[in-house]
Amino acid sequence: MIIPPALALKLIPPPPASVRDAFALAQYRALVGQVPVAYLAAIPMLVSGMMLPATGVPMWANLGIPVAVGVAAFVRLLVWIGRKNEAVDPRHAERVVFGTALLSMVLAGLYGLWASYNWLHAAPAFAPYYALLLMIGLLTPVLALAQCPRAVMMTLFSGLTPMVLAMIIWGERYARIAAILPIIMAVFLVNMLCQQRRRKCAKRPRPIR
Repeated sequence: MIIPPALALKLIPPPPASVRDAFALAQYRALVGQVPVAYLAAIPMLVSGMMLPATGVPMWANLGIPVAVGVAAFVRLLVWIGRKNEAVDPRHAERVVFGTALLSMVLAGLYGLWASYNWLHAAPAFAPYYALLLMIGLLTPVLALAQCPRAVMMTLFSGLTPMVLAMIIWGERYARIAAILPIIMAVFLVNMLCQQRRRKCAKRPRPIR
């Protein structure tokens, strides 16, 4: 796992056993309402990124990755629309939340690789747009997964790591300085969501009937 178990337990405590089912169903219901919108928003962002000039970038990097991510987003959009009125038990809800977190991490990683590779090869006038597209593109799933702090951490880590490393290793001085900004943003978001999670666990909400 990206997050060491001991650290994950401290940052994201499990819900009390008495309301574990309520937490699982609440997370699932939140995803049903938010994830389809995130997938829908991802498609035009991918299209806009493909329209940027990419001189010297292989076809697989410039078009292949965003097309693959866009197709996956469209398919998952249809899947989540079909879940709108689906009745689920708590264990199934937990499996769906976990699977959604893994898929979000994979897609964010691919998106981050695409953005960082194009950033490296783009003309100076267009390079900042790839970093901007990455930040906006990651903000969408982060907001959709806000009820699942672990999923947010996985998504931010896999999505930001390629760009941050590229800016630090191959970027000019201004790029190295700018690489600090997404790290600060990620730490702020994760800390905020983890605090909300700990408060929810402390309140011990009543189980959903």
